[in-house]
Amino acid sequence: MKRRAFLSLLLCTPFCWSLMGCKNPLAPRGGNNFQAKPIPRNRLLADYATPGGSSWNYFVVDNISIVSELSGTGGVESDSRYRQVVRNSLQRDEIKNIDQWLDSPTTSIVHVKGKIPPGILKGETFDVEVTLPPGSETTSLRGGWLYKTSLSEMQDFHSGHTWAYVKGPLLLDPSDENKSRADNGKRATVLGKAVCMHDRDFTLTLDREGRNEGQLAQVASEIEQRINRRFKIPGEPTGVAKAKSQPSVSVDVKMHPDYRVAPNRYLAVLLSIRCFENETEQTKRLEELKNELLDPSTSLLAALQLEALSGKAGAESLNEGLKSPNENIRFYSAEALAYMSKPGVGEILADITRQNLEKRASAILALTAMGSNQEAMESLVPLLAEDDPSLRYSAFWAIWRRDPEHPSIRGEQLGKDQVNYHVLNTRQPMVHVLKSRRNEIVLFSQNIALNGPFVGNAGPQIMVDVAAPNQVKVVRVNPGGINSTRIIPNSLDTILRAIAELSGSYQDMLDFLGETNTQQPNGQRALTCQYVIDADVQGKERSYSSGMYADQEDDTKTIAPPKKKSVFERINPVTWFASEDP
Repeated sequence: MKRRAFLSLLLCTPFCWSLMGCKNPLAPRGGNNFQAKPIPRNRLLADYATPGGSSWNYFVVDNISIVSELSGTGGVESDSRYRQVVRNSLQRDEIKNIDQWLDSPTTSIVHVKGKIPPGILKGETFDVEVTLPPGSETTSLRGGWLYKTSLSEMQDFHSGHTWAYVKGPLLLDPSDENKSRADNGKRATVLGKAVCMHDRDFTLTLDREGRNEGQLAQVASEIEQRINRRFKIPGEPTGVAKAKSQPSVSVDVKMHPDYRVAPNRYLAVLLSIRCFENETEQTKRLEELKNELLDPSTSLLAALQLEALSGKAGAESLNEGLKSPNENIRFYSAEALAYMSKPGVGEILADITRQNLEKRASAILALTAMGSNQEAMESLVPLLAEDDPSLRYSAFWAIWRRDPEHPSIRGEQLGKDQVNYHVLNTRQPMVHVLKSRRNEIVLFSQNIALNGPFVGNAGPQIMVDVAAPNQVKVVRVNPGGINSTRIIPNSLDTILRAIAELSGSYQDMLDFLGETNTQQPNGQRALTCQYVIDADVQGKERSYSSGMYADQEDDTKTIAPPKKKSVFERINPVTWFASEDP
């Protein structure tokens, strides 16, 4: 990239100037010498506005806090800055004997950091990472409990606007890769306990080139009306979009619940809405989109534009796409109809999840979002019995997102950490656990036994002894007291329940499962089935920010016409600074 091209584009980017708190000196001011260009009509929203940084980037919030309930592994924090931040917080909560508590080997001062995603709604939750300050004397965070902590933008140990609150048990990464890290035990996660206090809307930044303030206001108003015509939230009097004039003309867009699992899709549909279009023009365009939908090289973009239409017109055309012999066309049509809450696409999407690995995540997300609950469940439940571990858990996740109480996956809260515990009645056994978002264990069978002889530990105080083929002894060692013992059948379900009954934590359960999955001296594993960590589709949503779409039939074809950036290129921040110089 040439420097002059980069600087020129940087100076012309309203979003960059807004970050610096300045007005763009090159923006039109409506003076006598400025001749505003007419506003182009009948264009995609992407030709008038671009998603701002808040629509793409995670927002980092953090604070300094304290972890308690450590087993003598804590340490005194020597850095007075960290200590003072925590003292101030504890004083506000009227905690007594603060210094004595801070100096205890059962506590540690920590740095807490979370990332708030775009589109998050007030009351939704996210994970936070807990790490030790440089030079900390703490040797391990295992078993710790994070004190209630506010999260905000921090600069030089001074907090800004509070975005979230978090407290809860710490979890060390249970994966084998983490155990070999030099800082193993010195970083942890609090799963899904940080509660966001505000909506974080998407922002559409208007293209200012050649337009005066009056024109910008007109464009913002048109965008607001067009989006709200397509997207309304049930129970709310207004739509999702709101035009703003300060600090600059832009449009804020609230996340729509139908797209909560697929924010990239939501942005792509928003940018595919047509602005300044009358009914005659829309009728003509609809005929063009029908033809484009049936062309594999343009079917994805056409499906997005049909999905962006309000009313029934788009759905009628997409239903024609379902009849195509081309798999891509059928899939793009079914995917769009699912997000429009239209029936008749569940079987197509379920078949895609089985047959096409590249499209699987997108198909699962569409099944999660589709409107017909009965049709969605009829398509998802059979996937629980598939061979592929990722597909099986993806189906579980989609069912749980739609209906946590569905009979096929209904679970319970287990133990002191309230582990979300699910035992499914499926043919092929598998164990799945999460190390992100929430405490969760899923057993894909009611009949999972352990190979013996085997002795494993569920944390530092609980031992599991598989000595006899059909009998297991679970013992909690109580220093200075009487040990607690359970004699139970050889079943992983009953063993995990016994660990919970003996006050075992989620961390204890995962440590035990990790040991059962480790090869023993006799060459076998105690666990007789697959053990999988974090195999779901969340975080694997398709990216719409590339002008080339990999799962088109011919990946050498661009979706948009030649010499004109596609909607996908126009929403990709990387391309904003790309020079067209040879």
